[in-house]
Amino acid sequence: MRPHRVFVDTNVLISGLLFRGNEARVLTLGAQGIVTLVIPVSVIEEARGVFRQKFANRIGVLEEFILGVQYEDAPHPSESDLTVAARLVRDPDDVPILAGILLAEPDFALTGDRDLLTDEVKAVAPVCRCAEYLDKHQWVLAMSDKPFKLEVITPDRMVLSETETTSVVLPGSLGYLGVLANHAPLMTELTTGKLDFHRADGSADGMAVSGGFIEVFDNVVTVLAENAELAGEIDLERAEKAVDRARQRIAAHDPSLDFDRAAIALKKALNRLGVPRHGN
Repeated sequence: MRPHRVFVDTNVLISGLLFRGNEARVLTLGAQGIVTLVIPVSVIEEARGVFRQKFANRIGVLEEFILGVQYEDAPHPSESDLTVAARLVRDPDDVPILAGILLAEPDFALTGDRDLLTDEVKAVAPVCRCAEYLDKHQWVLAMSDKPFKLEVITPDRMVLSETETTSVVLPGSLGYLGVLANHAPLMTELTTGKLDFHRADGSADGMAVSGGFIEVFDNVVTVLAENAELAGEIDLERAEKAVDRARQRIAAHDPSLDFDRAAIALKKALNRLGVPRHGN
């Protein structure tokens, strides 16, 4: 059985990247290759505009997703295509979206826009909400639950080798990156932040990481980090003292102080304090 070709509009793309929910699950299925996402260039450009205006500090999440996922473009609609679509929707902004759906002929077109979910549009295009699609195709979700291997390695030791991982979220160069089984191959920079992962038995754990690289290939996620500590390994008292020392050094305004290095040290210390203790 070939993967479903699933068209996503701007609302689905933005919501899926910024929030947890059905839209995010659909995008993850695309990243895993379980479905083939159909994303027109016009949708990507519209999403970029929204990110720049409203979520400028998160635009890296969009760019990393577009670079990392294999998706299919939709044909560019002609004037006659736009004229046909305009007869079926009230909002002019929806005209190019519907025209793209009609030209791409996907198996499903996912949207949250009420004007695209009318009976008139449904008569000519396979439009539905993400929740409706996922509810009717539970086998798609079942395919995404397969475990994969997660390894975290520092110059000193193997911090973690977990073969029953079902999801991991980790800090990449353009923002936090979520990985499930069958994710497309990827290599990117690891930055300072929190790494969280879940196991097949339902348990979860986290760690503080900083500096290095992330590789995703053939259901193995390899994290090569300068520093990595599991939540249970972090000495909270030492971490609090490190935060205090870093803040005092910065507050002293010593002209000989390397401010950038001090700021990085403070960020790493605060990161260690912020790793949640998951219940297993």
